[in-house]
Order: sequence, then C-alpha cells, then structure tokens
Amino acid sequence: MHGGPALTVLVADGAGEPLFLVLSEQFSDLEREAARGWETGRPVYTLSLEHDPGTNPGASPGVDPGADPAAEPWTATVPELAERFVGELLAVQPAGPYHLAGVGSGAVLAFELARQLRAHAREVGRVVLIKPPALPGSPVDFDLALRRRLALVVKRFGLGGEEDAEQVLALLSREGWYGADTGAADLARLQRVAAGLAWALSRYRPGACDVPVVLLQDEKEADAAELLWGRAAADLRPHWFDYGVEWFGPLLADPRVADVMKAELLT
Repeated sequence: MHGGPALTVLVADGAGEPLFLVLSEQFSDLEREAARGWETGRPVYTLSLEHDPGTNPGASPGVDPGADPAAEPWTATVPELAERFVGELLAVQPAGPYHLAGVGSGAVLAFELARQLRAHAREVGRVVLIKPPALPGSPVDFDLALRRRLALVVKRFGLGGEEDAEQVLALLSREGWYGADTGAADLARLQRVAAGLAWALSRYRPGACDVPVVLLQDEKEADAAELLWGRAAADLRPHWFDYGVEWFGPLLADPRVADVMKAELLT
C-alpha cells in the first residue's frame, strides 16, 4: 500500500487536539467543505485513500492497472488500510487523546483506526461515524466488485461507451465526485480503489473497541446500525436523520450534523 500522503491539513488554526477525519472514496471535496463548517475550534486533518495506487505491494509501477484487465486484484483488508494511516497520524500528534471521525466507508476505517490506536495503549477520546455502510455484507471478490462499480458509473451517468476519460470526468465532477485535483488519468485507478474498498468492507466485522462512538445515521437503518455498533462500542451515542437515501450528501448538509460535531468536539 504505497502512494501519496494519506494525511493532509484541512483547518490549520485551532486549539487542543486535532480532529482526524477519514474521507470516503468518492465525495472528498463535499466532505471537506462540510468539515470546514463544523467550527469545533480544533485543527482538522483529513485522511483518505484518494492517492492510493490501487495496486498491491510489489505490483509493477510501470503498468496502469486500470487499463490492464489481467492486473492483480487490489485486496487489502480494513485493518491493513487503517494501519496505513497510523504512522502519519502519530507524526502529527504523538500522544492522545485522539478524536476521529469518518464519512461513509471512511467511518469504518476511522473505527478500525481507533481500535488499532487502543491496541497500542493510545487514548482515544471519541469516534464519530457519519452514515457508515451496512455491515456485515456478503463477501465479494475483487473482479465482481470492479464490474459492479463500473456498471454503477455507467448507469448513474448514462454512459454510452463513446465518451473519453475527460468527458466522463466532467460528468462525475458536476455531481461532486472526487476532489478538485482529480484528473482524467486518475479515473481507472479510483474505480479500482472503490472496488478494493468494497472487497474489504464485505469482509469486515467490527470488533469491540473501548471508546465512545457517536453515530449519525439514517432512521431506516437504525435497528441494524444500533445493534452492530452498540455491540462494538463502549458507549454508543446515536443520532437519527430521516432522509431515506443511500447517499450521505443530504445528511452532511444538515445543520444538525454541525450541531452534533460542535457538541462533541468544541474546545
């Protein structure tokens, strides 16, 4: 798992321990914008896989894996992905307490990151999970996950197959997909990263973690989410939102989310 830096500063000014926000694989700029509006008084750093090469260690760096149908599947487990963040996080903040949050798939990575910090006797103040995906799922292999991902993009944007990468990126960008620095050459790699995350999440079962967990989730998923995260967390504090959609965009834009973040994290 080698690539560009996973950790970047989002809000430099503030007091107290920073907030580390693990982004989803898809709507990173939307999530950054929301986090700037939380105004917790803390510095904010983001952690993401958006610069990950989408290949396993040892894969040839001279090959574009997205263009090679025979490329080795990108298969890293949730603990392995979270472990990638640990070194960069500790370089910024050597001692706890640590305040973590995550959105979508990033919420699951944030929870596992908290577990790994606790396993090394580090203090974790809280973990905020913003609309994590339903777990557990049925294990899916990488090739199937990639086919499903590509089919989703084709259907969602009505692609006919004649579009070039620049045209596809323009369509995705208008819907808020990916960060502003994403180029057309990144698209194939990012689909592999998304498929790899689907592979990892389908195999992940959250273990117990002795930290408070703040859960922001849609009401339609309340029963399953409360059962899953209630078993894993030392103290679960749920907040329910009535949107009834899979996408977390409406929830992120809800001013009540900012209120929760301020109440939990205000210095």
